[in-house]
Amino acid sequence: MPSNLPVIKANTSYENISKMKVIAKQNKRSIAKELEWLIEKHIEEYEKEHGEIKTLVTITTDKDTNFTEKAKESFNLGFEKGTGKNKD
Repeated sequence: MPSNLPVIKANTSYENISKMKVIAKQNKRSIAKELEWLIEKHIEEYEKEHGEIKTLVTITTDKDTNFTEKAKESFNLGFEKGTGKNKD
Protein backbone atom coordinates (compact mmCIF):
# COMPACT_ATOMS: atom_id res chain seq x y z
CA MET A 1 0.00 0.00 0.00
CA PRO A 2 1.45 3.40 -0.94
CA SER A 3 2.41 5.71 1.89
CA ASN A 4 2.58 9.47 2.22
CA LEU A 5 5.20 9.25 4.96
CA PRO A 6 8.62 10.85 4.42
CA VAL A 7 11.26 8.59 2.87
CA ILE A 8 14.75 7.88 4.18
CA LYS A 9 17.18 6.47 1.62
CA ALA A 10 20.31 4.65 2.71
CA ASN A 11 23.18 2.95 0.94
CA THR A 12 24.14 -0.49 2.21
CA SER A 13 25.56 -3.79 1.01
CA TYR A 14 23.63 -6.53 -0.76
CA GLU A 15 24.46 -8.77 2.18
CA ASN A 16 22.77 -6.37 4.63
CA ILE A 17 19.71 -6.17 2.40
CA SER A 18 19.51 -9.96 2.10
CA LYS A 19 19.78 -10.37 5.86
CA MET A 20 17.14 -7.68 6.50
CA LYS A 21 14.78 -9.53 4.14
CA VAL A 22 15.19 -12.69 6.22
CA ILE A 23 14.64 -10.83 9.51
CA ALA A 24 11.62 -8.93 8.16
CA LYS A 25 10.06 -12.13 6.85
CA GLN A 26 10.54 -13.89 10.22
CA ASN A 27 8.83 -10.92 11.90
CA LYS A 28 6.05 -10.91 9.29
CA ARG A 29 6.94 -7.36 8.22
CA SER A 30 7.99 -5.69 5.01
CA ILE A 31 11.57 -4.44 4.94
CA ALA A 32 10.25 -0.88 5.24
CA LYS A 33 8.21 -1.76 8.35
CA GLU A 34 11.15 -3.66 9.84
CA LEU A 35 13.41 -0.65 9.36
CA GLU A 36 10.75 1.67 10.79
CA TRP A 37 10.52 -0.59 13.86
CA LEU A 38 14.33 -0.58 14.22
CA ILE A 39 14.43 3.22 14.03
CA GLU A 40 11.70 3.52 16.66
CA LYS A 41 13.49 1.08 18.98
CA HIS A 42 16.81 2.88 18.50
CA ILE A 43 15.23 6.23 19.35
CA GLU A 44 13.50 4.70 22.37
CA GLU A 45 16.79 3.27 23.70
CA TYR A 46 18.65 6.51 23.00
CA GLU A 47 16.02 8.53 24.88
CA LYS A 48 16.14 6.12 27.84
CA GLU A 49 19.85 6.83 28.17
CA HIS A 50 19.98 10.51 27.21
CA GLY A 51 16.47 11.83 27.86
CA GLU A 52 13.72 12.82 25.48
CA ILE A 53 14.86 14.36 22.23
CA LYS A 54 13.32 17.78 21.79
CA THR A 55 12.65 18.38 18.11
CA LEU A 56 12.40 21.80 16.53
CA VAL A 57 9.10 20.93 14.95
CA THR A 58 6.23 18.83 16.19
CA ILE A 59 4.80 17.26 13.09
CA THR A 60 1.06 16.73 13.16
CA THR A 61 -0.75 14.27 10.98
CA ASP A 62 -4.35 13.86 9.96
CA LYS A 63 -6.40 10.67 10.18
CA ASP A 64 -4.73 9.18 7.10
CA THR A 65 -1.23 9.98 8.44
CA ASN A 66 -0.79 12.47 5.59
CA PHE A 67 1.40 15.39 6.56
CA THR A 68 -0.32 18.73 6.52
CA GLU A 69 1.25 21.25 4.16
CA LYS A 70 2.54 23.29 7.11
CA ALA A 71 4.13 20.20 8.67
CA LYS A 72 5.74 19.28 5.34
CA GLU A 73 7.27 22.75 5.10
CA SER A 74 8.46 22.61 8.71
CA PHE A 75 9.93 19.13 8.26
CA ASN A 76 12.16 20.39 5.45
CA LEU A 77 13.58 23.31 7.44
CA GLY A 78 17.34 23.11 7.59
CA PHE A 79 17.65 20.77 4.62
CA GLU A 80 18.38 21.48 0.98
CA LYS A 81 15.16 20.86 -0.90
CA GLY A 82 14.98 17.37 -2.31
CA THR A 83 18.41 16.24 -1.11
CA GLY A 84 17.94 15.43 2.57
CA LYS A 85 21.31 17.07 3.14
CA ASN A 86 21.71 19.52 6.00
CA LYS A 87 22.27 23.09 4.80
CA ASP A 88 25.01 23.67 7.41
